[in-house]
Amino acid sequence: MKHPPKRLVSCELISLAANQPQAFVQQCELAYRRRVASLARRILSSGCHIVMLTGPSATGKTTSANKLAQAVTELGRPARVLSLDDFFLGEGRYPRHEDGTDDYECLEALDLPVLRDCLRRLYETGVSEAPVFDFVTEQPCGTWMVALPNRQVMLVRRFSGGMSSTVALAKSMLTAGSEPSSAILPLKNR
Repeated sequence: MKHPPKRLVSCELISLAANQPQAFVQQCELAYRRRVASLARRILSSGCHIVMLTGPSATGKTTSANKLAQAVTELGRPARVLSLDDFFLGEGRYPRHEDGTDDYECLEALDLPVLRDCLRRLYETGVSEAPVFDFVTEQPCGTWMVALPNRQVMLVRRFSGGMSSTVALAKSMLTAGSEPSSAILPLKNR
């Protein structure tokens, strides 16, 4: 007996989207808010100070990081977002795809020593200099002081190299001297 393919989306949800688009959007928004609230509670219960978010390009990492920071803050622990976009190496220094184009999605597109040092300093002292990247010139263009006061959570967002690359980044951060139990919590969908 042949089984029908598994549906990723229920027929009811498809019908709702087709017939009542506003109700569909409201249902999706509610599910998203619940997921963000659940992740915020998970972050707080983990005791982590630095949390890394990952996902493919244009999937809402910035929105999710900002919503998570707001939800964590509303639960009583200040949170802020640090963008890995500012840690790009810069034009002419990126790894290349086989076709010769720049590969922005891989771990090696980031200035890893600067990133490690920034996260280490944030974790150990609560203060670090972080680069600022100019996307017009495609070069780092300065720095800014980022602070992670006591009990604050830093949400590191924008790495779109996938979960395995984020785990590799997390492991490289941990081998650089951070404490595994509270330095980095890679989040993934359950």
